[in-house]
Amino acid sequence: MIINNKSLILFQIISIALLFSLFIFRINNIYLLLGLLATYLYIRKNRVSYSETKDTFIFTIVALVIAITIYYLIGLFNSYESNYASIFHKYISKPEVLINVLIIIISELIRPIVIKKIYKKDKKININIILFVVIYVLIDMKVSVRAQTFSSIKQFYLLLGMVILPSLSKNILLNYLTKNKKNKSSITYRSMNDLYVYLLPIIPVFNLYYEAILLVIFPYIHYLFYSLLFVKQGIKESQRRKSVYFRLSSLIYIVLFLIVTAVVSGSFKYGVLAIGSESMTGTIDKGDAIVLHKVDTKKLKQGKIIIFEKEGTVYVHRIVEAYSDDNGTMFITKGDANRTKDMWVVYEKDIKGIYDFRIKYIGYPSVWLREFF
Repeated sequence: MIINNKSLILFQIISIALLFSLFIFRINNIYLLLGLLATYLYIRKNRVSYSETKDTFIFTIVALVIAITIYYLIGLFNSYESNYASIFHKYISKPEVLINVLIIIISELIRPIVIKKIYKKDKKININIILFVVIYVLIDMKVSVRAQTFSSIKQFYLLLGMVILPSLSKNILLNYLTKNKKNKSSITYRSMNDLYVYLLPIIPVFNLYYEAILLVIFPYIHYLFYSLLFVKQGIKESQRRKSVYFRLSSLIYIVLFLIVTAVVSGSFKYGVLAIGSESMTGTIDKGDAIVLHKVDTKKLKQGKIIIFEKEGTVYVHRIVEAYSDDNGTMFITKGDANRTKDMWVVYEKDIKGIYDFRIKYIGYPSVWLREFF
């Protein structure tokens, strides 16, 4: 089978549309597996085999073993939880685990075939490689134990930090390795990185936002050490400049990610929240992003707009009444656009912060994505 640029782009667009339909209609992953299997059987005549050196292959294994070991050692300073109970019982069954494993393996068999075709005539980043990365990010979203459901802004940010951005970073690295004829390293990296969670009985209890930072940064660190150890020193000056540009742009990307993570994590004094409802319309509209900061709850009084969490959902409503007793202060809240008061009492422990100001419209992308899924 010969794949030209137009047919490749069309195939990838159709693949993205089908993957999105799997999310919309909550279709079982078995259909994704069958689709990948059919794709591989159709294009396998174009499969490529490269004689990769043992050094790069061993480096990949050692790097991942060290990373996973460090990740688990962190649990010594906190605690561990049952991996089986927290993942398989709550999210996915054993047959689904097998399906997900097969999806990962077959998708990695497809990668070198498509990458070879993409870079055969054009060695630059083009629409083909962008679409290809999008496809693999969507596949990761389907098989990740972190991406089963998300129905709130907080869960969306967890999906973004724990699945989407790490998958983007990982797939850029895997495409780089595959392009440089390191198929075994690519397959090994993907398998160990994605499948260890199914094999080890416990996982460390870890701040999810800080874990997201590690997941995004690690592929870049892997690339840095790989390039230092295995990329030939005698590269041309133009190639060296491109390498410096790539590293600088990657560093900027990581810094921006750290800033965004710090802001939305809630671990610092100030934070940002996208508004997904119309309960405060007129004061804060749907699609706005608000800046909030933590405050001493004893300083709160009637009229203040607070951010609080009830039953896993974050609300931004105004205090209309406040009561104090020996157990602390309790608040009655109401959305400015709502006719009635909220049907709950907000306790001091529920409060995440106080409203500072809003930035109009910039919260819409996260709101649309949440509503779309």
